[in-house]
Amino acid sequence: MIRLLKCEYLKTRRRYLLLTVIAAMTVYFIWTFHGSYNAEGIRHGWALFLYQQPVVNTIFMPFFCIIIASRLSAIEHRGAMLKQLCTMTDKGRLYDAKLIYGMFLMSFCVAVSWIGAVLFGMYKGYSGVFPLGLYGLYFIYTLLTVLEIYTLQHFLAIISKNQSVGFFVGITGEFAGLFSLFLPNIEWLRKLVPYGHFGQLDFIGMYGWTKTEHMRNVYFKLMDTENFVFVVALLILIFYITGRYIFVRKEV
Repeated sequence: MIRLLKCEYLKTRRRYLLLTVIAAMTVYFIWTFHGSYNAEGIRHGWALFLYQQPVVNTIFMPFFCIIIASRLSAIEHRGAMLKQLCTMTDKGRLYDAKLIYGMFLMSFCVAVSWIGAVLFGMYKGYSGVFPLGLYGLYFIYTLLTVLEIYTLQHFLAIISKNQSVGFFVGITGEFAGLFSLFLPNIEWLRKLVPYGHFGQLDFIGMYGWTKTEHMRNVYFKLMDTENFVFVVALLILIFYITGRYIFVRKEV
């Protein structure tokens, strides 16, 4: 497996995949941290970020998954590369190696975004003690959802020579997931669409905001999302087993 992972790195080294990831994260940070922060925003900064960020993650993270999964698989679909590789190594191991390498890149994105959020909050001087426990929970929830989506996108990218299939499913799912965040009363839609699970795992609720007072009387409350974490973890396993089974038995 180590040799296969090294091969994945060597194959993508001159395709500037890491540079693509860095460029994407730059846009992510600009979108996340632009704008001015008033006194109320600074006072509620730590909790406000946790409340707002699932929407931003729904916009950006699935798109990162689509791009990385597609670029990793497109290499093999050129000519008869995939067929040649499958004659030299086990198809299941190849599937796993490409999945692990892509998951590593997506985990890197999540880790960088988390560190950036913490450093920015300290730079801005958010009030109160840094809530390490809540931000640790946010990191785990975000990472699980990203890995869930990436496992699905990896399957779509490697199973089809036409990468537009993965793009179509991914973009459609992303819009459906984003749409579901603005329909809080239709909870089943967020649960049904994996791309909306960032919102379903949003464990911070904001109350007290009004048009006249704005955030003056705002307070935040923890939401119960613990049970759904197991659903996301189960879906990762289901997407992985199903995708690997189909790929191993598919004629390449």
